Amino acid sequence: MKGETNSASILTIAEIAEWCSRSGKDPARHVKSIGLSAKILPLDVENAMAAGKLRNSLRPARKGIGMVDCLIYSSAIRAGTELLTDDAHLKGLPLAVSMEEPA
Repeated sequence: MKGETNSASILTIAEIAEWCSRSGKDPARHVKSIGLSAKILPLDVENAMAAGKLRNSLRPARKGIGMVDCLIYSSAIRAGTELLTDDAHLKGLPLAVSMEEPA
């Protein structure tokens, strides 16, 4: 993995922090691991509008896909990078790449 070709949304960081909190894991360790291997993508108005369109197009085939998932994925599309994710709703999409838990 190289930081220039992989990305993670700032929303992914929030989701990881929440998961770590539930699982009793150290969020700083996981976030640091992502930051070392991926560019962290911000959100903006253009991304929000793209996410709304994306969700509308994906919902028939991906039941349960949420707006946050679409915000995360559309940020990678706009950046032209692969997205590090293990979200079941995003698996199988062209830019989605599975993350590995840090050792």
